[in-house]
Amino acid sequence: MPTDVTEATASWRDALEEKLSSGEIAVPVLPRSASQVMTMVANPDTTACELSELVHGDPALAAIVLKIANSAVYGGRTRIVSLQQAIARLGIGLLGEIAYSSILHRSVFNIPEFEAEIHRIWKHALATGLFSKHVARSVRHNVENAFLCGLLHSIGKPVILREYRKMVDRAGGSGKRISSEETDSILRLVESHHSAVGSRIARQWGLPESVCSSIAGHEMLDDAADQPPETAIVHVAVLLAHEALDPSGQSLLLGDDRALMVLNLYPEDVEEIRTEAEEVIETVEVMCHG
Repeated sequence: MPTDVTEATASWRDALEEKLSSGEIAVPVLPRSASQVMTMVANPDTTACELSELVHGDPALAAIVLKIANSAVYGGRTRIVSLQQAIARLGIGLLGEIAYSSILHRSVFNIPEFEAEIHRIWKHALATGLFSKHVARSVRHNVENAFLCGLLHSIGKPVILREYRKMVDRAGGSGKRISSEETDSILRLVESHHSAVGSRIARQWGLPESVCSSIAGHEMLDDAADQPPETAIVHVAVLLAHEALDPSGQSLLLGDDRALMVLNLYPEDVEEIRTEAEEVIETVEVMCHG
């Protein structure tokens, strides 16, 4: 019996790799509410009342917004009890980021079979988005776009994991529990292909080219000079997020990293950004457990 299971797993894995190589992975639809949030935040004429109405129509999102507004990171002396108060405290830009993140989490980063892996991937995506803002601010680049690039840098990972689960179910393995060994094998495949899948998703969602390029190229900076600044920004933010989320505190962003040269970031700039780690982690925890 174990041999049969192993052979089946290998067969499913090979079939998935073939689909990844040929670009046949199904792209999830961008939730309409997420698209609405992006459009509203990008429009300078959007009012706090308009955004409040959109959030009010989503009780789960409204609860998260209120919780973040009252958190230690953003909370003031007065407790927030309404969405209008929350928007006044957080601002339209930050509220848009919270809303987009929450909608994306529930629609794409939601695969019960891989719950532990997805939770880890999502925490790192949030941390990368937040660090991307700090890096962008340091190099005087668009902060809102940098957040989106960082948040979506690993969007291909949950999509690949969901596709694998579907393949197992279609092959008669519905309800089959996936072993830790099988999970490790699939995660290695995910790491090899997630950037290509993620950039394809971003393009089909009609996201800016800077987002698509940063997803595709943040891991390899050989041609960084020909890529938008967001690619290097996300590369730096990914490493800072790993550092902040790793209890060992090992430094991964070294002074000779090519991305730092591309962005003209000096060691003192990096250390200044690192001081934001505690706030980043606190925000991630609130958004993950909202």
